[in-house]
Amino acid sequence: MAFPELNEVSKNYGEDRSSMCVLHDINLSVEKGEFVVIVGYSGAGKTTLISLIADLLKPDAGTIALNDLEITAPGPDRGIVFQNYSLLPWLNVYENIYLAVDQVGDILEVKFPRPRDRKQVMEHPDYDRLRRHLITFLAEHADKKRDPAASTGVAPGHGNQRRPPKAEALDGTFSQSAVSRSSRFAPAGADR
Repeated sequence: MAFPELNEVSKNYGEDRSSMCVLHDINLSVEKGEFVVIVGYSGAGKTTLISLIADLLKPDAGTIALNDLEITAPGPDRGIVFQNYSLLPWLNVYENIYLAVDQVGDILEVKFPRPRDRKQVMEHPDYDRLRRHLITFLAEHADKKRDPAASTGVAPGHGNQRRPPKAEALDGTFSQSAVSRSSRFAPAGADR
């Protein structure tokens, strides 16, 4: 079983879908536990390949499967850290993370509170169930000294802009493991 598997995948860009071939007959099989790096020069098709796997783009030919099931739509089982920052500059770090979590709230069967203040968020009955070690680190360690955006509308610094997308992407890596959804979101150090 491959996680994911691409068979004869091709992608063209242009008006007639044949003007520029970016990927042609790509075959790739990643096994469970493998760590794969895609390397290439600018314009080689790395982002196109990742976008196809995430189903942000459709292949012009071939099939893409995850766990032996053809990928037909974007899903929470796949995460991407975009090469361009995907943070909303008028939101602080916690609010950017909330936005991502809220998008999958129906899947998790939980509604996360709108962040009016940190105390209200931390006292919410679903807070412990939702947080993971990484998101806990990001949300609780963003204070005025290290991240002025935690309490103001100022955008996070350059290094901190990568943290929320990494947290979002890493969440997807746990979805195929044997760990249940409820234990994935348990507080760090809690009995599982």
